[in-house]
Amino acid sequence: MLVAGDGLEGLRLAQERTPDILVLDLMLPKMDGVELCRVLREESDVPFVMLTARYSEEDRLAGLDLGADDYIT
Repeated sequence: MLVAGDGLEGLRLAQERTPDILVLDLMLPKMDGVELCRVLREESDVPFVMLTARYSEEDRLAGLDLGADDYIT
């Protein structure tokens, strides 16, 4: 298991280690989860789940539209 403290570190780890799945928060420092999703989807088809405190229907739809495989609040 790999753990990143911010979005930039998460991106670096995902690019270097090619994980089987990612669990991602939208509210990350340095690079938020939305931007991280966009970059990851351009580079990879690794499945990821959004696990976040942002629970509005708009947030859920935005996360799924970005390519998340599931969205858990």
